Amino acid sequence: MPVNGHADTATHYGSQETLRSFGAVNMVTKAKILDEIKRIAAANEGTPPGVRKFESETGIKEHEWRGKHWTVWSDALCEAGYVPNQMVMAYGCEELLDMYARLAQQLGRLPTSSDLRLKAHNDPGFPHDRPFRRFGPKSQLVERLLEYCQNREEYVDVVRMCGDYAPHKQETSGESI
Repeated sequence: MPVNGHADTATHYGSQETLRSFGAVNMVTKAKILDEIKRIAAANEGTPPGVRKFESETGIKEHEWRGKHWTVWSDALCEAGYVPNQMVMAYGCEELLDMYARLAQQLGRLPTSSDLRLKAHNDPGFPHDRPFRRFGPKSQLVERLLEYCQNREEYVDVVRMCGDYAPHKQETSGESI
Protein backbone atom coordinates (compact mmCIF):
# COMPACT_ATOMS: atom_id res chain seq x y z
CA MET A 1 0.00 0.00 0.00
CA PRO A 2 1.50 3.38 -0.97
CA VAL A 3 2.44 5.79 1.80
CA ASN A 4 2.09 9.44 0.77
CA GLY A 5 2.07 8.34 -2.87
CA HIS A 6 5.27 6.27 -2.55
CA ALA A 7 5.04 2.57 -3.29
CA ASP A 8 8.49 1.92 -1.77
CA THR A 9 8.35 3.31 1.76
CA ALA A 10 11.92 2.23 2.53
CA THR A 11 13.21 4.35 -0.36
CA HIS A 12 11.26 7.35 0.83
CA TYR A 13 11.63 7.00 4.60
CA GLY A 14 14.89 5.07 5.01
CA SER A 15 15.84 1.59 6.10
CA GLN A 16 13.53 -1.11 7.41
CA GLU A 17 15.19 -0.56 10.80
CA THR A 18 14.18 3.13 10.74
CA LEU A 19 10.66 2.26 9.68
CA ARG A 20 10.47 -0.43 12.36
CA SER A 21 11.50 2.09 15.04
CA PHE A 22 8.53 4.27 14.05
CA GLY A 23 6.15 1.32 14.02
CA ALA A 24 5.79 1.50 10.22
CA VAL A 25 6.97 -2.11 9.80
CA ASN A 26 5.62 -5.10 11.69
CA MET A 27 7.23 -5.94 14.98
CA VAL A 28 10.11 -8.45 14.82
CA THR A 29 8.72 -11.87 15.62
CA LYS A 30 9.93 -14.10 18.40
CA ALA A 31 10.66 -16.82 15.82
CA LYS A 32 12.85 -14.43 13.80
CA ILE A 33 14.87 -13.49 16.90
CA LEU A 34 15.31 -17.14 17.91
CA ASP A 35 16.43 -18.02 14.37
CA GLU A 36 18.96 -15.18 14.42
CA ILE A 37 20.33 -16.28 17.81
CA LYS A 38 20.80 -19.80 16.42
CA ARG A 39 22.41 -18.52 13.22
CA ILE A 40 24.93 -16.37 15.09
CA ALA A 41 25.69 -19.13 17.59
CA ALA A 42 26.30 -21.61 14.76
CA ALA A 43 28.75 -19.19 13.15
CA ASN A 44 30.47 -18.70 16.53
CA GLU A 45 31.28 -22.35 17.38
CA GLY A 46 28.00 -22.78 19.29
CA THR A 47 28.43 -19.74 21.52
CA PRO A 48 25.28 -17.60 21.58
CA PRO A 49 25.63 -13.85 21.14
CA GLY A 50 25.39 -11.29 23.88
CA VAL A 51 22.87 -8.47 23.49
CA ARG A 52 25.31 -6.03 21.83
CA LYS A 53 26.71 -8.59 19.38
CA PHE A 54 23.17 -9.66 18.49
CA GLU A 55 22.14 -6.06 17.81
CA SER A 56 25.24 -5.29 15.76
CA GLU A 57 24.84 -8.42 13.61
CA THR A 58 21.08 -8.24 13.08
CA GLY A 59 20.08 -4.61 13.51
CA ILE A 60 17.37 -5.80 15.91
CA LYS A 61 17.39 -3.40 18.85
CA GLU A 62 16.86 -4.31 22.48
CA HIS A 63 13.59 -2.35 22.64
CA GLU A 64 12.20 -4.67 19.95
CA TRP A 65 12.32 -7.75 22.21
CA ARG A 66 12.59 -6.54 25.82
CA GLY A 67 9.15 -6.38 27.39
CA LYS A 68 7.57 -7.74 24.20
CA HIS A 69 8.92 -11.28 24.01
CA TRP A 70 11.23 -11.60 27.05
CA THR A 71 12.18 -9.54 30.07
CA VAL A 72 15.90 -10.37 29.93
CA TRP A 73 18.27 -11.60 27.22
CA SER A 74 19.10 -14.80 29.09
CA ASP A 75 15.44 -15.87 28.69
CA ALA A 76 15.76 -15.48 24.91
CA LEU A 77 18.96 -17.54 24.91
CA CYS A 78 17.31 -20.28 27.00
CA GLU A 79 14.32 -20.42 24.67
CA ALA A 80 16.70 -20.73 21.72
CA GLY A 81 18.27 -23.72 23.47
CA TYR A 82 21.45 -22.16 24.87
CA VAL A 83 22.90 -21.65 28.31
CA PRO A 84 23.03 -17.89 29.00
CA ASN A 85 26.44 -16.25 28.84
CA GLN A 86 28.19 -16.13 32.19
CA MET A 87 29.51 -12.89 33.63
CA VAL A 88 33.29 -12.66 33.46
CA MET A 89 34.83 -12.26 36.87
CA ALA A 90 37.31 -9.44 37.37
CA TYR A 91 40.99 -10.35 37.30
CA GLY A 92 43.02 -9.83 40.45
CA CYS A 93 45.96 -7.41 40.36
CA GLU A 94 48.55 -10.17 40.84
CA GLU A 95 46.96 -12.27 38.11
CA LEU A 96 47.11 -9.31 35.67
CA LEU A 97 50.70 -8.49 36.60
CA ASP A 98 51.69 -12.14 36.10
CA MET A 99 50.00 -12.23 32.67
CA TYR A 100 51.68 -8.97 31.70
CA ALA A 101 55.09 -10.25 32.86
CA ARG A 102 54.72 -13.52 30.91
CA LEU A 103 53.74 -11.58 27.78
CA ALA A 104 56.75 -9.30 28.27
CA GLN A 105 58.95 -12.39 28.35
CA GLN A 106 57.36 -13.72 25.15
CA LEU A 107 57.87 -10.39 23.38
CA GLY A 108 61.29 -9.58 24.86
CA ARG A 109 59.98 -6.13 25.76
CA LEU A 110 57.19 -4.49 27.74
CA PRO A 111 53.85 -4.93 25.95
CA THR A 112 51.92 -2.02 24.45
CA SER A 113 48.11 -1.80 24.53
CA SER A 114 48.14 -3.12 20.94
CA ASP A 115 50.19 -6.12 22.07
CA LEU A 116 47.62 -6.78 24.82
CA ARG A 117 44.71 -6.56 22.37
CA LEU A 118 46.44 -8.88 19.88
CA LYS A 119 47.21 -11.42 22.61
CA ALA A 120 43.57 -11.27 23.81
CA HIS A 121 42.37 -11.77 20.24
CA ASN A 122 44.55 -14.86 19.78
CA ASP A 123 44.23 -16.29 23.31
CA PRO A 124 40.72 -16.47 24.80
CA GLY A 125 42.22 -16.86 28.30
CA PHE A 126 44.02 -13.53 28.11
CA PRO A 127 42.18 -10.30 29.01
CA HIS A 128 41.77 -7.32 26.68
CA ASP A 129 43.84 -4.22 27.49
CA ARG A 130 41.05 -2.62 29.58
CA PRO A 131 41.68 -4.50 32.85
CA PHE A 132 45.30 -3.33 32.78
CA ARG A 133 44.12 0.30 32.81
CA ARG A 134 43.32 0.00 36.52
CA PHE A 135 47.05 0.52 37.13
CA GLY A 136 46.88 3.98 35.51
CA PRO A 137 49.41 5.23 32.96
CA LYS A 138 52.01 2.77 31.70
CA SER A 139 54.66 4.29 33.99
CA GLN A 140 52.55 3.32 37.02
CA LEU A 141 51.89 -0.14 35.58
CA VAL A 142 55.64 -0.61 35.12
CA GLU A 143 56.24 0.47 38.75
CA ARG A 144 53.73 -2.11 40.00
CA LEU A 145 55.16 -4.73 37.64
CA LEU A 146 58.66 -4.07 39.01
CA GLU A 147 57.42 -4.48 42.60
CA TYR A 148 55.65 -7.72 41.62
CA CYS A 149 58.63 -9.21 39.74
CA GLN A 150 61.56 -8.14 41.95
CA ASN A 151 61.47 -11.15 44.27
CA ARG A 152 60.54 -13.73 41.65
CA GLU A 153 63.46 -15.52 40.02
CA GLU A 154 61.45 -16.38 36.91
CA TYR A 155 61.04 -12.66 36.14
CA VAL A 156 64.64 -11.41 36.34
CA ASP A 157 64.43 -10.40 32.67
CA VAL A 158 61.20 -8.48 33.27
CA VAL A 159 62.84 -6.58 36.16
CA ARG A 160 65.55 -5.51 33.67
CA MET A 161 62.88 -4.41 31.15
CA CYS A 162 61.18 -2.34 33.85
CA GLY A 163 64.50 -0.70 34.73
CA ASP A 164 65.10 0.15 31.06
CA TYR A 165 61.63 1.65 30.62
CA ALA A 166 61.49 5.39 29.95
CA PRO A 167 57.95 6.89 29.75
CA HIS A 168 56.87 8.67 26.58
CA LYS A 169 55.87 12.33 26.58
CA GLN A 170 52.19 11.42 25.90
CA GLU A 171 52.06 9.56 29.15
CA THR A 172 52.73 12.57 31.30
CA SER A 173 49.31 13.82 30.21
CA GLY A 174 47.68 10.73 31.75
CA GLU A 175 47.43 8.41 28.76
CA SER A 176 47.38 4.78 29.85
CA ILE A 177 49.28 1.75 28.62
